[in-house]
Amino acid sequence: MHLFIDIGGTNTRLTVSEDGKSFPEPVIFPTEQNFEAALQDLDKEIHQLISGSITSTIVGLPGVLDQAAGSLSISPNLPQWIDQPIIQKIKEVTDSPTSFFNDSALAGLGEAWFGAGKDYSIVTYLTISTGVGGARIVNKQIDEMTYGFEPGFQIIDASGKLCPDCHHPSSLEDLVGGANVAKRFKCHPKDIKDQQVWDTIALWLSYGLNNVISLWSPEVIVLGGPMMRDIPIDKVREYTEKLAVFVPQIPDIKAAKHEKDKAFYGALALLDTTNN
Repeated sequence: MHLFIDIGGTNTRLTVSEDGKSFPEPVIFPTEQNFEAALQDLDKEIHQLISGSITSTIVGLPGVLDQAAGSLSISPNLPQWIDQPIIQKIKEVTDSPTSFFNDSALAGLGEAWFGAGKDYSIVTYLTISTGVGGARIVNKQIDEMTYGFEPGFQIIDASGKLCPDCHHPSSLEDLVGGANVAKRFKCHPKDIKDQQVWDTIALWLSYGLNNVISLWSPEVIVLGGPMMRDIPIDKVREYTEKLAVFVPQIPDIKAAKHEKDKAFYGALALLDTTNN
């Protein structure tokens, strides 16, 4: 029995895989900002979900990881979790070998194996969610890195002219991340009905994609996350094509296929790699 845990800034999702090839509908519950409270919730939900032994546990976490310490070193959406012994505590709860990955990297791996990137060798995955994350996947593996991939932290607007109400200098996450959009408009992003707002956010996202193309040279860019329900992907393609004049042809830009359970598909890919 393999346990998959996807910890997000808003919700935590749990599921299991008995055969290493599939998983049932996940259990979903709010992620507590307080680490100790979140750990208690996790302990309760895991033991309600699984009564037997756990073979392995794969965890997705939002932010920059400290692999040696088994913790988060940077996490804008879970600041109280920073430097906490997350993996040690989860090992104690599950009594199983535990590996952990950036949640966006897991999601990107899932899309490269089973989703919109499966027919490509070099995949860039971006999730436009509470924040903005992403990863580079090469030949069906998470590309090598020193600290991790954080495309949401790239500076898009140093002057502050694009968005006077944003943090300066403005990163891609400041401009298009759901939490910051909600703060600017004082409502949930799904309640914004002005199409001009979404077209502008599509333009700002294309600035980030232009940088991603120049730095990562992908064959395809896969866009996921709940904000992509309203950001018009056709506009993103149009704006990116106008910006990225330094390449003969822009990469394919596609919507994620497995949006809801993206990190769990990445966990299945890891199991497949391990087993083979």
